[in-house]
Amino acid sequence: MKKIAAVIIVSIVLILSAGCIAEKDAVIGTWESVEPYQSGDTAHNLVFTFSEDYTGKFVDTDLSEGQTGTFPALWIKTGDKTYLFEEYETFKISDDGKTLTSNYGYTYTGGDGFTKGTWVQNGVKGDAYRYEYVFNPDGTGVETYYEDETVRTTNLKWNEDSKNLYELTHVYSVKFSEDGKTMYDIWGDACEESNGVWTNIRQDDWNYYYTYEFIDDDLCKLICYYNDTEEVYGVYYYVWKDSETAGGRTLDRVYLTYFELQSDGTLKDRDSSLVLKKVSASSASGRAMIFPFPELTDK
Repeated sequence: MKKIAAVIIVSIVLILSAGCIAEKDAVIGTWESVEPYQSGDTAHNLVFTFSEDYTGKFVDTDLSEGQTGTFPALWIKTGDKTYLFEEYETFKISDDGKTLTSNYGYTYTGGDGFTKGTWVQNGVKGDAYRYEYVFNPDGTGVETYYEDETVRTTNLKWNEDSKNLYELTHVYSVKFSEDGKTMYDIWGDACEESNGVWTNIRQDDWNYYYTYEFIDDDLCKLICYYNDTEEVYGVYYYVWKDSETAGGRTLDRVYLTYFELQSDGTLKDRDSSLVLKKVSASSASGRAMIFPFPELTDK
């Protein structure tokens, strides 16, 4: 039975004290994509670091724009040669409380302290897309995306990790029709169910369609297919629970990657074509985080 539990650094200490010594694991070190990883029309160089203390780091470089994002992470071993890696989206606030900086180095101003005011993205020219954020003292917030005439809002949760550092989670919801035969997904599009998988009711002019699979009681797996084919554009995971309002579910976005160590010494992503090669056999300990971490065990 797959089950998600809130696992924190204390749990990692218990694993170590029980004799499961991470430093002996072959995955410890830094791994880089063998070939540029293609996401839609954009190529990326991806680097994953597994540290001895079960923390880590994920670095994503957009090769077309040269933009690099760095994300703190946690990882656990789920089998003899299998691993689960989770990175986190964060904001760093300046000491004077006047500037927020994202994982990709974008800056936001307009607020005064994390939960006061509206944070507006800097450096945006003309009608280029931009983001704005509002954070509430109760740990909720709203992200607003602007592009030309498009305005899209997404609910957020936030958690203070350490001094001046905040972890963000995007929160979505889905709803079901009264007869249970139709689900309206995170964009409000209608989906029909077949063999436990909900699929967009596609229209002729769509370039993408999506499937949703609710795995046991905890994870929703979303697959995006490109250009009306079986070509996978991306795989995304959400922690889900029934919403307080009848007929819906709340989905919290989690950034999970399932890896398996191959016989040739590479590390392969279970859900995509991504293959990694080890470029360093050791790694420094990462920053200890206390965010909830999904722990999965095989059925």
